[in-house]
Amino acid sequence: MPNRNSITIDHVKSVAAVVLSHLNIQSGRYFKPLPARNFDFIKHALVKGYAQEDLIAIINHKCVQWQHIDSMWLYIRPSTLFSISNVKKYHAQSLLSLHPLNSE
Repeated sequence: MPNRNSITIDHVKSVAAVVLSHLNIQSGRYFKPLPARNFDFIKHALVKGYAQEDLIAIINHKCVQWQHIDSMWLYIRPSTLFSISNVKKYHAQSLLSLHPLNSE
């Protein structure tokens, strides 16, 4: 992955296509890179240092967590998952779900 100082529009477009395709499959919805807001949320996450794999992990974690909660399923969307205020905490939660703390 390019470092955050060398992220190109082509790289963002490529990642956005993969991430949104994965989100569409997981959510059963259809998000496109345009409107630009969807693209901008992903671009912001990449600039902050998150990788494509991180964004996919967030999608997977939140889909599992919210799959049976109708009121939360509405929030399986780029503006919630990758917003400035959520991406950091959702990424941390996704990491924790992959490596839960041993309670012994």
